[in-house]
Amino acid sequence: MRIAQVMEWNFSEPGGVQSHVMGLCTHLMDSGNYVLVIAKKRVKEGNDYPFSVYYIKPPFHSLSILFPVKSGDISRILRQEKIDLVHIHHIFTPVSISAANAAVKSHIPFVFTNHTIPYLSSKKSLLNLLVIHKNVLNKASKIISVSRSADKILDTLVKDKNKRIVIPNGVDASLFNPGNIKNIPHSICFVGRLVPRKGVQILIEAFFQLKREIKDAKLFIIGDGRYKSHLVSLVKRKKIQDVKFTGYLPPEKITKYYQSCEVVVVPSLERESFGIVALEGMACAKPVIVSDVGGLAEIIENGNDGIVIKRGDTEALSNAILDLFNNPLLSRRMGGNARKKVEKMYDWKPVTKKIIKVYNSLTQ
Repeated sequence: MRIAQVMEWNFSEPGGVQSHVMGLCTHLMDSGNYVLVIAKKRVKEGNDYPFSVYYIKPPFHSLSILFPVKSGDISRILRQEKIDLVHIHHIFTPVSISAANAAVKSHIPFVFTNHTIPYLSSKKSLLNLLVIHKNVLNKASKIISVSRSADKILDTLVKDKNKRIVIPNGVDASLFNPGNIKNIPHSICFVGRLVPRKGVQILIEAFFQLKREIKDAKLFIIGDGRYKSHLVSLVKRKKIQDVKFTGYLPPEKITKYYQSCEVVVVPSLERESFGIVALEGMACAKPVIVSDVGGLAEIIENGNDGIVIKRGDTEALSNAILDLFNNPLLSRRMGGNARKKVEKMYDWKPVTKKIIKVYNSLTQ
């Protein structure tokens, strides 16, 4: 099968959608399919990939985030490459509309994957205003959502539930693995963008409380973002010791932090449609503490392979970390269960098989 994967961003911009597309493309190729990627040219693009990548420059390039690429440009690529199916990632971006229109004009079946829960998605009136997206979504052959929470926001936009299916994100369980690194005692790992909704400030407050009980506790904050200066100031203001901001790191180095820490924390406050970081920590056989936001609580079975706490509850988070530090047998059991779950349900191999099954149902 000849498949075009389409996304708003390109691979030089770190993000969950890009990670998803890279993993999916790699495993689709392993299954004998021809794959190419179409992305909007916004920042520096790369070419060192095992598949072709087409970068399309939108009009008014300096304001590219606001403007879609021309559907005709995408149509030409689809015809030139004799594409059998188009898979569009993220439903709330300008390039999504252009790609969907190009597929319709080219008489090629197309699939959406909804990777997100948009801001104020609980407001049905807001979604009813998205007339363009509504029309385009209903022309799709199939719509995949990465979690039940992400699928639920489509209730207002796509009434035909037969068009909708939930298939989770995947993780490379060979890259993210338990390893043989000795644990750093009483260490906590956070990975993600440093923005308010990721809840790092909640984790820092919880860590401040934890240090009263565990003097040698350590917190590693991996990632970057506009909120970093505020978080660094918070740590300094409270005079918290043993907090390390590493900045952005490539996956290979992040894996080492997962492997050496005792607990992974994902304290998001809103709009968490899935939580790839939680999967990565689980794949490394670590107990993961998540907030009860969106798809996070769908991944973790509370008390079995991790812990689910109420969002924004610093005391509950501090206590959950303390319980794991004080119960190493429980921590190891949760980590082992988490790894087994990832291998069975979330490794790219079973996830790709489910997506290929969707493709086959539309092209055969």
